[in-house]
Amino acid sequence: MRLRFTCLALLALLATPAVARDKKDLHPTFLTSDGKATIRFDFTGAPDLQPWGETKVAPALQEWYPKIVALLPSPGFHPADTITISFEDKAKFVAATSADHITANATYFRTHPKDVNALVHEATHVVQAYHNNGAPFWLTEGLDDYIRYYIVEPGSHGADIPPARAASVHYNDAYRTTANFLAWVVAQTDPSIIVKLNASLREGTYNDDLWKQLTGKTLPQLGDEWKQSLLTTN
Repeated sequence: MRLRFTCLALLALLATPAVARDKKDLHPTFLTSDGKATIRFDFTGAPDLQPWGETKVAPALQEWYPKIVALLPSPGFHPADTITISFEDKAKFVAATSADHITANATYFRTHPKDVNALVHEATHVVQAYHNNGAPFWLTEGLDDYIRYYIVEPGSHGADIPPARAASVHYNDAYRTTANFLAWVVAQTDPSIIVKLNASLREGTYNDDLWKQLTGKTLPQLGDEWKQSLLTTN
């Protein structure tokens, strides 16, 4: 009886840590390159993506999260010191961010493993921290894609606008199109306009009159000149 009890107890002891260890292993954490923030993964919804997440996504966010924080400062702002990324098969979007939690579409990333910077885009939302303060959707998403396509991966030309689209685009189409517009505005003025726009969006003071204050031209005027530049260069 004593031997049987000892064997059963040993089996139970061995089984319990195994379950706990497996569960813990699906929540790996990584420090950013500056040591100031933690990137926490939740792979319980897609354990098969863990090797990819740890070897591709984690290094990208470790490098770029502190850089994006530096790119988007504002007085008194303190960025989130933890980002959580979870993967879900039933997500109806590529990825979405709420506060400091990013939810990613596991099915999408299984078939698009090279699109790591889609999650850098979402990490930019964490840094923006606009939190329902009236920031326009088109500018919020455009600023994210400006950072992605003109700073993180400029060589991809992911926000280029081909000749066939030049006549139909508008500065407030959001995402890549607005990113292209912002890049043009930066080239016409200076990079500090991105910092100033972000600060106003974060503080809830943004309105379209800000463009006139920063550039001397209204937003529609800038939009028209940008579009004309596309038509001319294409």
